[in-house]
Amino acid sequence: MLGCFGTPRTLQLELFWNLITPKGAIGLSDLGLSRTLHTLRLNLEGNAIQNAGAEALSTLTSSDDSNLLVLELNLRDNFIGDAGACALAKLLKSSISGKRPSKLRICELDLQSNCIGDTGATALAEQLNTWSLDCIMSDVGPPLHDVKLLLQGNHEPGGCMPSGGMQLIVNILVS
Repeated sequence: MLGCFGTPRTLQLELFWNLITPKGAIGLSDLGLSRTLHTLRLNLEGNAIQNAGAEALSTLTSSDDSNLLVLELNLRDNFIGDAGACALAKLLKSSISGKRPSKLRICELDLQSNCIGDTGATALAEQLNTWSLDCIMSDVGPPLHDVKLLLQGNHEPGGCMPSGGMQLIVNILVS
């Protein structure tokens, strides 16, 4: 199901359960959506984008001409492992660090029910830790104001994590 709703500055793509592979995710990332949009809501739940697709999507905000203010990625049930999670951690890092001015203000990553293990979860947590310290130490606050990260139900190949996986939900607003 494909649905586009909103103004020319907002795009919501509902592409859940469509057998999209890494090649399809790479194609989506190559469209240059971040140059023309302020808000991108991309629902790819239940596809098979795997690590290569997550790595491609992690570049959505990396261009100097990105105008995205809000990015919501639903990547639940996509066979994403540590490599994909590490790439998405870099997306957070590029939005958190002051090296390149990022316009991104709100970022939501739903990575539930994938194959993310300790390495990927640690990479994501390290970026959230850096971000929360920036919130405390800065008078102005970091460029990224609100982060939501969902990791519940992840398991490494070969076994589930204890207690059904991890859940890390962070919502911090900086004014």
